[in-house]
Amino acid sequence: MAIRIAGEIDKSLPAAVKLSKAELRQIARDAAQTANSVPARFSKSVNQTKGFFGGLEKVAVKSFKVVAGAAATAATGISAYSVKVGSEYEKQMSTVKALSGASNEAFKSLDTTAQELGRTTVWSASEVGQAMEYEAMAGWKSSQMIAGTAGIMNLASASGEDLATTSDIVTDALTAFKLQAEDTSMFVDVLAATATNSNTNVSMLGESFKYAAPLAGTLGFSVQDTAQALGLMANAGIKA
Repeated sequence: MAIRIAGEIDKSLPAAVKLSKAELRQIARDAAQTANSVPARFSKSVNQTKGFFGGLEKVAVKSFKVVAGAAATAATGISAYSVKVGSEYEKQMSTVKALSGASNEAFKSLDTTAQELGRTTVWSASEVGQAMEYEAMAGWKSSQMIAGTAGIMNLASASGEDLATTSDIVTDALTAFKLQAEDTSMFVDVLAATATNSNTNVSMLGESFKYAAPLAGTLGFSVQDTAQALGLMANAGIKA
């Protein structure tokens, strides 16, 4: 009776739900495979994510190395430049010492002055040393160089000329007019006033003094009179 009822029930079921044992086993296997594949896919996703972030880490490390390398290169360049500048300064001051004949104690004062002026003005210590070189060639003593360099620097700054050229102009003209290093401030003021009030500049005045100053000094003309004459000639188009 139970078999007949089961058969009748089986006949009454739709064809879609009539599954064999083999089909049921296949469904079970598919379900198990799906269940097992979820952790696998998850693990793969995690590994891919790890790979992505690992790639970012490599990029970050590489970028850091590049930046660090650039910083190290810059630091090396700055260090090399500092060494070069220091070497040039030492060479320049050695020339000053040789030309001036300064004692070790006097040279120490020159060295201190050059470094201090290089630190507190627009001119470098090496440029101050170049100015001192021309002063030494003109026969200035270390004390005169210390006292006169500041005035020459002021003239160079006001005129826009380089410091070495200005020092050469001033020292040559002072010698031609039989003036001393102590007269530097006065002479610098005369040059600045002439360049400001006439159609010339310090560079052209220096060129004019190169030829006029020895004769004017020999004839007894003052630096003020000579500068005024050069200024008037410059206004008339006769320069340098």
